[in-house]
Amino acid sequence: MKKSSKIMHFFLGSSSPRGFYSKFDSLYSPEDGWYCRILKGSPGCGKSSLLKKIAQAGIQNKINTEYIYCSADPESLDAVIFPEIKSCIVDGTAPHVLDPVYPGAFEHIINLGQYWNPKILQNSKKEIMEKNKSNINLHNKSKKYLAAFGALNADTVEEIIDKIDFDKIKPYAQMLIKKIFNNKHCEKLSTEYKRFISAVTPEGLIFYEENLKYFENIYELKDMYGIIGDLIIKYLRNAAINYGYDIITCFSPLSINERIECLLIPELSIAIVINGRWFKISEEIDTKKINIKRFYTSEEEPKLNEFNEEKEKMLIVEASKKMKKAKKIHDELENYYIKAMDFKALNKLTEEIISEIF
Repeated sequence: MKKSSKIMHFFLGSSSPRGFYSKFDSLYSPEDGWYCRILKGSPGCGKSSLLKKIAQAGIQNKINTEYIYCSADPESLDAVIFPEIKSCIVDGTAPHVLDPVYPGAFEHIINLGQYWNPKILQNSKKEIMEKNKSNINLHNKSKKYLAAFGALNADTVEEIIDKIDFDKIKPYAQMLIKKIFNNKHCEKLSTEYKRFISAVTPEGLIFYEENLKYFENIYELKDMYGIIGDLIIKYLRNAAINYGYDIITCFSPLSINERIECLLIPELSIAIVINGRWFKISEEIDTKKINIKRFYTSEEEPKLNEFNEEKEKMLIVEASKKMKKAKKIHDELENYYIKAMDFKALNKLTEEIISEIF
């Protein structure tokens, strides 16, 4: 008998050097029998509170639950996912607009705007417009800092790549594949779930290290630049898919390409994670450390150009500061909608959704 549910924490989107970097299109798969409820509404209409109540109901029913947080406000939820029962509920408003592909059959739109009092909102329409524009403007400024970070980081990557002995990486990855998988195939096709385990937020970079507690074997790649670690993880990812294991692939929000910073293989209770420049794994966590120095031509990790190191950090800090100001404006915007909402009706709807799902 199952004693408790597994509770994991992720993002599905983050500000990044490429703009808003989203994996919301990987949230669910109608072809695999998933059902998705899509919330439409506004700031302050109770989306996050509704999602938190549904997540709690899943936990009470001992169902594995994924909390998907909003990178612009990591205290709020963007979605809740129940992989075991192939069900999810998501905020489908900007910047991660989501619309049904198979309306009614595999998706269901829930319009929270039906609980507004439009007259109350129209009395403050000028203020709402100004706050909205100000919020967008601050997020655009944040994106510019991250774009500048991306340009500088591209120079860093170029500099480091010249010092890597790529011929050593594939044989090592193949040895690791043999050790992890032992040539054991699953009698099914692999499913890949795409997530972010870290994100750029108003509070700086957040990394959900607590997810690692569910894995017995954690391989830690101590890689300041994430380049070698990404290559090793990609070999392991491809092997897991070929062997039929389900995987959770966590992408780096700071990479200028599709770099991976963490791979989770629940069926084997294995996690492979990069411990690099932007977040550190606690010493308390028991990991199998992989020394990546061997993959440099000098067998030493090269030192970063001091200018790049300083300015890259500064640009992330400034991006987060602008996000923090945007969040303050967003909170003010929410207040207009809170005053116009019928939360009693929303609570009733929440209970109905909980009854439908569980």
